[in-house]
Amino acid sequence: MKKTLFFAILGVFAVLGAGCKASEQPVQTGAMPLPKLDILSPGLATSTWQSSIHIVGTTDAKIVWVAKLPHEPYQGKFDIEVNLDKDEASIPVSVGNGIATTTIDVKVTKVAVPSTPGVKTTTQTKTTTRTPTTAAKNPSANPKSTPAPLPVKFSGTEMQLDVSLDAYGANLGWTMASSEFKTYVIVKSTTDPNLYFPKQFWIKAFNDISTRAWRDTAVAAGKTTYYRVCNIALDQSVTCGNVAHVTK
Repeated sequence: MKKTLFFAILGVFAVLGAGCKASEQPVQTGAMPLPKLDILSPGLATSTWQSSIHIVGTTDAKIVWVAKLPHEPYQGKFDIEVNLDKDEASIPVSVGNGIATTTIDVKVTKVAVPSTPGVKTTTQTKTTTRTPTTAAKNPSANPKSTPAPLPVKFSGTEMQLDVSLDAYGANLGWTMASSEFKTYVIVKSTTDPNLYFPKQFWIKAFNDISTRAWRDTAVAAGKTTYYRVCNIALDQSVTCGNVAHVTK
C-alpha cells in the first residue's frame, strides 16, 4: 500500500513537472503581414489629356487612402476618380493595418489632346448676282477648304487585339504596330461590330506608343461589346487592327 502511494505521488510530480516545462517553451510569433495592395489600372506611370483619372485596384484593408483622402473598398475592390490639377502628378495610394503601411505612387502626366482627323467641313454654295469681290477674283485670297481625310487602312497582322472579361471589366491586349505612328486609339461599340476610327470616336488614346494593354471598367451587362485598336500616323492616316468582343 505504501509503495502504491509513493508511486502515485511521484506520478503527480512528474505531470506537474511536464506542465511546467511545457509552459516554459518560447512562443513562436511571426511578423505582422503587410497589408495587400494591387493597382490594376491605369498602371504606375501613365499619361492622359483628361481632367481626371480612375485608379482601380484591390486590397485586404478596410480603408484605402488615395491622394490623402480615405475611401472604403467594396469587397476588396476600389475604383476611385482623382481630379488632375497639374501637368505632372504623383498620386499616393496607401493602406495600413495599424502596424505596417503599404504605399504605391501612381505617376500621371497630362498631355495635349490629340487632333481629330477625318472631320469634313461642309460649305453651302448660294447663287448670287453680286459683283465678285477681290478675294473671288484672286484665288490665292480665298480661304482654304479642309482637305479630304486620308483613307483608313485595315491590317490583319498589326494591332491584333485580344479581349477577356473578369470581375473588374474587359482586359484588352494587342500586338505592336510596325509602321511609324504617334497615337494609339481604342474604339468601342455595343451596336456596330464593324467599328473603326474615325467612324466611332475613341474612348481611350495613348501617346505612349509602347502601350500594349488597357482595362475597360465600364462594360454593359447583358450586351456584346466590340473593341478595335487603331493608330494615327504622323500624316494623320489611320490603320486599324482586328475587332474583338466580349459578352457580359
